[in-house]
Amino acid sequence: MIYIYKSIIGDLLVESCENVLNKICLATEEDVKKWGYKPVIDTFSKFLDDYFDGKNPKIDFEINPYGTPFQKKVWQQTYKIPYGETTSYKKIGDTLHTSYRAVGGALNKNPILIVIPCHRVIGENGNLVGFAGGLDIKKKLLNLEGINVD
Repeated sequence: MIYIYKSIIGDLLVESCENVLNKICLATEEDVKKWGYKPVIDTFSKFLDDYFDGKNPKIDFEINPYGTPFQKKVWQQTYKIPYGETTSYKKIGDTLHTSYRAVGGALNKNPILIVIPCHRVIGENGNLVGFAGGLDIKKKLLNLEGINVD
């Protein structure tokens, strides 16, 4: 199933197969034209509703992101970052015995925004850096989780 979800950070394209989430990404104009807006109530839209309502929703579904083995290792590490907390690219790199730049490259390809919370990864000095959706969206997501980044 593919649909467009309206959120406070813009339109999101959600792709799933049965009860497994494959993708949440920022939707393009072409995505919106192709898939349109339709009311969908499923596990994933409920999760997103709760998340954007400022709750810490439980992830009670499987995810299956498409990526290389290295990207998947980075995403698995990122997936563990608790709601309302941050870590640095360097810390993830140190854990995986790789460079922070390699971590950034993998996170730039994160296919499941919010669920694999790459927005919670910041620079070692606490600065907001690197987010495929733009730093304004990263800041909104962190603020939504109660992380003050002003």
